[in-house]
Amino acid sequence: MWQKVSSLDRRWIYLGVAICAALPLILEFILPIPATPPVKRLFDTIDNMPPGYFILLSMDFEPSTMPELLPMAYAIAQHALSRGIKVGFMTLAPAGPGMIEIVLEDIRKAYPDRKYGEDYVNLGYKPGLSAVILGIGEDIHRVFPRDAYGTSLEDIPMMREIHNYKQIELVISLSGAGYPDAWILYANARYGQAVATGATAVMAPLYYAYLATGQFVGMLGGLKGAAEYAELVRKVGYMRIPEVQHRVGVQMSSQSFVHIYIVLLIIVGNIAFFFIRRQRGR
Repeated sequence: MWQKVSSLDRRWIYLGVAICAALPLILEFILPIPATPPVKRLFDTIDNMPPGYFILLSMDFEPSTMPELLPMAYAIAQHALSRGIKVGFMTLAPAGPGMIEIVLEDIRKAYPDRKYGEDYVNLGYKPGLSAVILGIGEDIHRVFPRDAYGTSLEDIPMMREIHNYKQIELVISLSGAGYPDAWILYANARYGQAVATGATAVMAPLYYAYLATGQFVGMLGGLKGAAEYAELVRKVGYMRIPEVQHRVGVQMSSQSFVHIYIVLLIIVGNIAFFFIRRQRGR
């Protein structure tokens, strides 16, 4: 028996992976999603802010990392806007403006009670990276004299009192590249600005050191982090775009099923190995 297990045609293994990945997507099954400490820390930071505070959501990513990072933007924006926290959207990535517009299109429909220019603003894209981050610390109006639609920041009510990091309660950089490092180096280290990040699963392990030192107040790591944060937002009743939370929950369940399947294969494979070795030893 164990000899057959050890020599199983790998095509059956691949078929099992396909079934485990497809079933949750077809049945729309969602596993429980408990929040990990880095996610809970970011959620609590925003949840404890008084209404009227301003956060800067820097969507520093492009379409290639959209499946992991876009759900984070949706969840954070809904959490903040539902609590009356003002949100400034910006990006340091060349293709970032398109990502912002995807989110804002749904925000406008889901939040008719929130007005552009009073509750949220799209500052758009600005090249320069370090110069942009440092410039915001001096005067955001000089870095972004106009919003993404050509309106002067002086004519946008919510931006009249926002001049630099002193008026920005939190910066959140969503990225699959090294942009969060730049926010730590130039905004946190230079100006003491509170910074958090949402990173792809590949990049997230690089940022645990920043969490340990308190330089990041919180972090969402990959699809799992997005699903955890969206679930926290749903539990407190702030989810107005539920299809995004449902989709990311289903995707996370699919990923989890495949991981469980692979772990079981490893366990069975090791058991087969030891039984076969013992039989040969006889």
